[in-house]
Amino acid sequence: MYNLFLGKQDVARGAIITDPVAYTPIFVGFGTVTNVSVYSWREGAVLKVQGKFTPGAATAVTASMTLGFGGVSGNVSGIADYANTKIVGSLWRNNNDVVQVDMTVIGTANNFVYFGQRSGAGQSVLTPATGSSLVTGEVLSVNFEIPILGWSSNAVMSSDVGGRDVVFNGSSIATTAVGAIATVPFTATVDTVGGWSVDTYTVKSSGRINALANIPINSAAAGNVEIHLFKNGVQQTMTYYTIPASSVILASLNWTDNYVCGDTIQIKISSTVGVISLLGSGVSGNKATLAIAKFASPQTSMQAAPVVATYTGTPTSVANPGAVLKMPTKIVDTHGAYDTSTGVFKCSRSGYLKAGVATSIVGTGGTAATYSVFILRKNGVDIFQRYKVGDLYGTGELITDTEFPKIPVVAGDLIDIYHTPSGWGSVTGWNASATRFSLSFELE
Repeated sequence: MYNLFLGKQDVARGAIITDPVAYTPIFVGFGTVTNVSVYSWREGAVLKVQGKFTPGAATAVTASMTLGFGGVSGNVSGIADYANTKIVGSLWRNNNDVVQVDMTVIGTANNFVYFGQRSGAGQSVLTPATGSSLVTGEVLSVNFEIPILGWSSNAVMSSDVGGRDVVFNGSSIATTAVGAIATVPFTATVDTVGGWSVDTYTVKSSGRINALANIPINSAAAGNVEIHLFKNGVQQTMTYYTIPASSVILASLNWTDNYVCGDTIQIKISSTVGVISLLGSGVSGNKATLAIAKFASPQTSMQAAPVVATYTGTPTSVANPGAVLKMPTKIVDTHGAYDTSTGVFKCSRSGYLKAGVATSIVGTGGTAATYSVFILRKNGVDIFQRYKVGDLYGTGELITDTEFPKIPVVAGDLIDIYHTPSGWGSVTGWNASATRFSLSFELE
């Protein structure tokens, strides 16, 4: 008798426990280290490390040792709550000292740990010590455990599910003119691991990472525009666009690659034939957006049935000067998550949310430069925006249909889609045919 299954098999296994695997840490402050025998393994959300090593001629710099998992040094990092505030283990010397010295392992939010000691008054075991103040030439034994960024005690052991541990979402309203290649600055709206600084994302834990950039561009003259992705200062990929004179385009770049802890990601933009400008005018205007997500393996989140809400009908919100979209007629709403009076979808649990919208607006004075801007917002903050440019059918009608990238959410988050048109002489309202409208949310 054989059991045959077709389709995805997402089997909850509980906490992940792996076998101990040796790795060679990078030591700082201990001189030339010899006789290294260090093992690490995972128990749920925690990395456990045991081993011993012999320091060489220790130096007067802060002593540290890298974490490691699966035989690789430096590929995992402690969670932010452990930034130099908690003792995570102990360090022992193999000697016959009469005076007992308390030696500790101090957790950090990086891919290494510090060491502390107290051998007399005025010393704190939470103060990182120098290598020379700890020991020279004697065998040291280490034993500690620390929660790891992106790890969870729950797991679905399946490669079919596209879950993520680590997420960054950012937006930019920079209006700086761009000619030669230059980095695009973003302001973080979501940064689960604190990887972003001004215009650079620093990877905190190794894995496969996706970057998705959407950048609205305005140009007075016809020309060409390039969006580039740089990894550790070296270009990895680019997208190329031709932009008409006196027009707006939405330039996008989507790239997935393998990264290790400490790698950097930058988005850069250039114009090959002249100066362009990035648009930016606040909530009802134009924003560049960037999303960075790390794919988990093995899966680190329990998969539950999706929360789905789809509504249609003529929107009750005003088309101009801009408002949250509100659609009145329910097609499906599995958890009663959408409020037709406010246009807000309330997340009932943590997960990843995908949203889409289709509309048809009517007005006068529409031209080829007429466009609509749709902004996905979380708790009133802009996350992503989409442009629909020049999709004119007949006189004064702009039909749009767009989807947003998935975003991370937690229970209680409030999601809406804000709409504003541009380029019209005036907007008279929505098309009378209610079948041309839909609004959908899916939380997985």
